[in-house]
This record gives sequence, structure tokens and C-alpha cells, in this order.
Amino acid sequence: MKKSKANLLKKIHGGQVCQIVATTARLGLPDLLKEQPKSLDVLSNELKIEESILARLISALVALHLLEEENGVYCLTEEGRHLISDHEDSIHAIAVYKGSPFLWAAHGMMCEGINNGVSPFELAYGQDLFSHLDQNSEHCAMFQNAMACYEKQSSKKILDLYDFEQLNNFLDVGGGLGNFALTIMDKYPAVSGAVMDLPSVIKLVQDERLALFPGNFFETIPSGFDAYVLRNILHDWSDEKCLLILKNLRKACDENSRLLIFETFYEKTHGTRLGKFSDLTMFTLTPGGKERTKDEIAELLEESGFTVTSTYQTTSSKSLVEANVKKLNYSTLET
Repeated sequence: MKKSKANLLKKIHGGQVCQIVATTARLGLPDLLKEQPKSLDVLSNELKIEESILARLISALVALHLLEEENGVYCLTEEGRHLISDHEDSIHAIAVYKGSPFLWAAHGMMCEGINNGVSPFELAYGQDLFSHLDQNSEHCAMFQNAMACYEKQSSKKILDLYDFEQLNNFLDVGGGLGNFALTIMDKYPAVSGAVMDLPSVIKLVQDERLALFPGNFFETIPSGFDAYVLRNILHDWSDEKCLLILKNLRKACDENSRLLIFETFYEKTHGTRLGKFSDLTMFTLTPGGKERTKDEIAELLEESGFTVTSTYQTTSSKSLVEANVKKLNYSTLET
């Protein structure tokens, strides 16, 4: 077989690999192998799965180098251990989310969405992603757990970029379960953190150190903070919706407040494969969302009453934009 054809087939089969890994995480198989290797019959009994069927899944996991077999017992490889739910560097929640039926229903409508210029998620469910999550607690928890897992992977790079010690307090707008805010507070104990998100999300937050603000950033945002953090929020929305969020932030800010935006900068000609995939994911899942270039972010900020003061690039595709408020008449901020 030609190498080009083999490479294409590998890409086509990528979805099956995703489902194998996601199924393994959803079944809880890695957690059962956390402490010691186990035989097929023991795993079958603990999972209450027919042994012959489980054997086929385990065979695939060995082929993917997530499990190893020796003398009839199976153990996790170093790579496979990242699927343990409470591993210090776990991506279990991401695996569950990425292979979930509710997410795949949207990806399965990509062709129809591109043909019709409509979000595939809306075609699959008749509403946008965030409306769906607000009404479905199971999917909301799955989504938020995955986002928290992503945050854990990137938070150290962000903390290495910016000195939060100069702040007295901050509000993480659309801050989900509060994991990023807590990461900042762990490193800088003198800094107070707060999280704003929809009521359906805020009720999932469990750490009492955080000040919590249930609300909708399209309506109003609490004032009184030294800094406002927006992490991976703007790429979820159209330019019009982004301006509404940013103008509400401008109204909340005083003249000394600063805005910290963490986003993937999109490079239309070059750039990472991850950035290209992420941009298409935004089309698939969100109501008008997209990855933006550095200049496009700056234009949105300028139009909503902010001025970019600094830009920081991580070693990955993520970037930090710091912006200060411009002296504006609030009458110019009407939406």
C-alpha cells in the first residue's frame, strides 16, 4: 500500500481510536488497574462485562500501548496511567468528553453544517451548545470537568507568564469550576479570587475559598476587581457577542482595572495544527465562535473601550493579552 494511502487511512481510523480510549475511561478500567495488575477474569468480574467482549477491548488497548500483558495479567503503561481519574496528571475527563455521544452527534453533522452555514451542534440539538449545557446537568458536568482538566494542563504556563502578586483580587469571568482561580490563589495566597458563571455551573463549584457570582456576562458583570480574567471565552462567540461581553466588562472596570485575556491566536497562513483544528471545533460546537488573530482581538478590545498594553506568548499556541481601560464616556458603550 502506498504511504500516502496508509497515512490517509490512519487519519480516517482516528475516530475509532478516540472511542476506544473514551470507552476505557468511561468504564473506569484504568482506575481498577491503578494499584496492581489484574487478570482478564478479575477485570470482567469487577466491571460486570462479558469476558469475551472485554478481551477484545483489552486487546485493542494493548495494541495502542495503553496496557501491557505479562503472564496473563494486565497493567497500565505510563501513557495509560494518565487515564486514571485521580492521577496527578490525569486527562480522564478529556477522554470522556471527547468521546461522548452528545459531542459526537454534533461532529457527525459537520458536512451539513458547512453546506448550510449553521453550527453542526445546533443542527443536531436544535439549540446552541451553552443553552444545551444549561438545561442538561449531566452534559454540563462532563463539559466543565473536561475544561477544568484542560486548564490544569495550561495553568502553569499562564502563571509563568504573568505576575498575579501585584493584584489584590480578580474575577474569572466564565470561570467554570474555579480551578484556574484556585491555581492562582495557591501560588499567591494574598490574592483573593472570584468566579462568575451561569447558575447551573456555579452550583457545581465546591471550594469555599472562592467568592461566587452566578450570572450572565451578556447582561452585567460585577465591579470592584483589580483584574478581570477571560480564558477561552471570546473564541466561543461571534464578534457581536464578544463586543457585548467586552463592553459589559468595560462598564465593570474602574480606571485602574486591567483585563487579562487568554486565547489561542489563529494564524491564517502558518500556525499550529492545533489552532486550525480548534477553529473548526469552534464552528462545529459554538454559536458563531472562532479563533482569532492577535490583530482581531486587539480590534475588539479597541472598539469596546480597552487598549492592549502587553502580549505574552506561551510555548504552545496559547497567548495572554493584557489590556487597560481607555477614558471613555459611558454613553459610547451602549449596546
